[in-house]
Amino acid sequence: MAYTVISRPSCLWCDKAIDLLYEEGIDYDKIDITLDPWVRTLLIKAEFTTVPQVFDHNGIHIGGYEELAQHINNLDIYQ
Repeated sequence: MAYTVISRPSCLWCDKAIDLLYEEGIDYDKIDITLDPWVRTLLIKAEFTTVPQVFDHNGIHIGGYEELAQHINNLDIYQ
């Protein structure tokens, strides 16, 4: 299973999150909120006001880029 990155075009932090997952060899799916209004509605309902929003392979919300970097750092500690 893959991580999920909810992003938008021309978003530096979205690109950094995707690059980090790629560099770590973690599979991911990217969802563009400009192409999927349903996802944008869900983000608003969940009170997420920024992108990226990253979820792990179990659907657990990680957060944005900084939280993802910390999450990956914690994974490295335990491996």
